[in-house]
Amino acid sequence: MKGDLDCAIAEYSRAIGLNPNAANYYGARGDAYSAKGQLDRALADYDRVLAINPNDPLAQQRKRRTLAAQAELAKKLRSAADGYGRREAACGPAASGDTADHHRRAARRGRAAGTRAASRRADQAA
Repeated sequence: MKGDLDCAIAEYSRAIGLNPNAANYYGARGDAYSAKGQLDRALADYDRVLAINPNDPLAQQRKRRTLAAQAELAKKLRSAADGYGRREAACGPAASGDTADHHRRAARRGRAAGTRAASRRADQAA
């Protein structure tokens, strides 16, 4: 599918090169960019359609849909970033901010605790 979209984008780009005022080519290429998740490029193409034909209802709809998709993506990214920050705060990274170092030390403490427990079990068995 990705290859098909890349091919379609290339073909529409060639067509635009031959006829830069054909709004339908920009709209179709914008749809391909949108399907690939390249929302900024899709918006640029929809804006170009609207520059050529300001009253194009399909381009207006596509632009609104793409702006909504961008807003939803931004919301999800903010939510994920907030969640990461809460997890890191709960985990308590090292004072230096080196999270990997913090996790290495925690693993060593866990191994040491396991060794102490094994020693106690051995002492109790004896």
